[in-house]
This record gives sequence, structure tokens and C-alpha cells, in this order.
Amino acid sequence: MRLHLDHVGPLPKTSRGNQYILGITEPFTKFTVLKAVRSVNTQPVIRALNELTSYFGLPAIVVTDRGTAFTSHNFAEYCKLNGIQHIQTAVRTPRANGSIERINQTVCKCLRASGVSDSDWHTAIRDIQWTLNSNTNATTKYSPNDLIFDFRLRDVVHNRLVQAIHDEANDSQESIDIRRERATKAIEAEQAKWKQRFDRQRKKSSQYQEGDLVVITNVAPSTGFSRKLEPRHRGPYVL
Repeated sequence: MRLHLDHVGPLPKTSRGNQYILGITEPFTKFTVLKAVRSVNTQPVIRALNELTSYFGLPAIVVTDRGTAFTSHNFAEYCKLNGIQHIQTAVRTPRANGSIERINQTVCKCLRASGVSDSDWHTAIRDIQWTLNSNTNATTKYSPNDLIFDFRLRDVVHNRLVQAIHDEANDSQESIDIRRERATKAIEAEQAKWKQRFDRQRKKSSQYQEGDLVVITNVAPSTGFSRKLEPRHRGPYVL
């Protein structure tokens, strides 16, 4: 099992002192867990993982960005003690952790539409998590709950119309193995489509000869000051 982790925030501080949302998602089923937390420190992440793994077991891999919660010595020790491979994405490449980045965008949209006050946004987290896990995913054609549980869950948000539609759509006698097999094929087909789109947009790599003049993209270090007037390239250099 592989898990993708990331934080959303800072958000307005709630009455409980929460300013961030820790998101954890499993990329095959798309099953997602959301936790309102006070900081981006390591300990809330470890507590959330301990709670999650008490139900589903330890993951083999966790994928994160290079936030302080995930680069700390404590998190490295946690992964080492539990035999977890920790993959950190490259700097400035959020697409490398796209599974959770898409969830983050959806969570923010749901919070804005929830109508709760800034000091109480944490009260909407449970309903948002339920909505994410109970709605049919466009890629797998199943909801995350359908691919995790082999029984029908009772509605949490008490929307009887939505629940009736969901029940009718999932009234088949498919076993969970069949659902997962079909979801796997759907994911593979979608990945092939995305690869074709990506390949069509890529330019052929430039060919250089010895003695050519070249410039290098300037990736300026983070200094806390504006970098808008800094040159975009370094050079020219002679190959």
C-alpha cells in the first residue's frame, strides 16, 4: 500500500486552534482521510498515521513533499522503525504528488461552499471526507468506499436523495474483487490516455554540438525577497 500525504493551509484559526488540514490518500482506491491540525509539525502526522494504520495496516511507501513535518528526524525514525519507504518529491514539483494535490484543491472548494464560519471550518471536515469517499470517481468508475468495503455504508451527511441515487447505482451483486479488477483496468486506460496527451505536447529535445552557445534556466534560491527582476537564464556558455 502506498499513501500520499500533504498539508493544506494555513487557514483561518478555528476555535480549537486548528490552522491546517492534513490529507492522506491511497492512489488506487482514492480513499482519503482528512485531519484538522494546529501545525505542520511531525507529531500530528505520526498520530494520524498511527490511527489510520490501526485499521488498515502499515503502508509500504509514503510519498510527501519536503515540508518540515516530513523532513524531520522524528519522521525519518518513524518510517525506519516501521519499515516504510519514504519518497520525497523534488522541490517545486507539486505534480509529483498529484494524488493528494488534487484532493487539496477539492477540499478548499468544499470548505468555501460549506457555509461554515472561519472559526468553525473544522466542523465541516467529516462531511467533506465522507463526500470524497462516497462519490463515484471519474477514473475508477467506483467510489473509494466501494473499493475499500464489501458492504454498503450508511450515509453520514443525511442527504436521503443522494443516498437513494447511490444505493440504486450500487445495487449490483458485484464482489469487491470484481470491482477492484474493473477499477484497475479503468485506471490503466486513463493513464494511457494521459500519456498520449502528454507526449503530444512535448517538444523534441534540442541537439547541441561542441562549441555551441547555450543558456541555463536560472533557479534562484529562496531568500525571502522578490525574485521577479532576476534574470531567467544564466550564461551564455560554450559547450
